[in-house]
Parts: sequence; structure tokens; C-alpha cells
Amino acid sequence: AFSFKYSPRPGTLAERKYEDDVPEDVKQARLERLQLLLADLEKESLRRLEGKRMEVMVEGKSLRNPDAYTGRTRCNRVVNFSSETSLQVGQLVDVNIEQARGHTLWGNFFSLQ
Repeated sequence: AFSFKYSPRPGTLAERKYEDDVPEDVKQARLERLQLLLADLEKESLRRLEGKRMEVMVEGKSLRNPDAYTGRTRCNRVVNFSSETSLQVGQLVDVNIEQARGHTLWGNFFSLQ
């Protein structure tokens, strides 16, 4: 989710018609509360995928681990995974999801599509 503090946009009705009467500290507190909630929801969502086998499109080698690959599921989740098989960008593979870490999933290559 892309979340930001409110600010009137140039050329919009809000800029011309409405006064921004919310104090900056209130905006910041609301944004922080929203982002904490979103982070908790994301963690929960990713944890529900642990133990599942998912189709992943290979995007290339993982930036943080050259021995692993990275790709995306059909629902646009980033998956980093190990594979002893050489894979090519664009290949569809099945990956066993083992763990949610931060904003990504980690798993092991299962099979080619």
C-alpha cells in the first residue's frame, strides 16, 4: 500500500476549496499507525503462504544471495528460493514456500512447469 500524509495537490478542488486544518503531528501519528497496521497485515498474509507450493516466474539471481534465485508469484509476491537446477529468466517453476521474511517469501525449487 502506498500511504502518505495528506497535502493539497496543485490545481485540484481540494487546493482551492478546502483548508488543510489537520496539524502536522496528527498527520504523522495517523500515518505511522496506518503503516504499522499495514505491516502487520502483510506479515500475516505472507505467513499464510508458508508450507504451500506456488508457481513462480523466475526473474533472475537473488541480489542478496548469488546462490539463490528470485521471482514473483501470480499474485506478485516476491519469492527468493534455492535451486540446484540452472534456471532462466521467464521460466515458470514450482517453489515450496518455507518462510516469510520481511516483505518476501523464501523457499526451495520443486519442479519446472
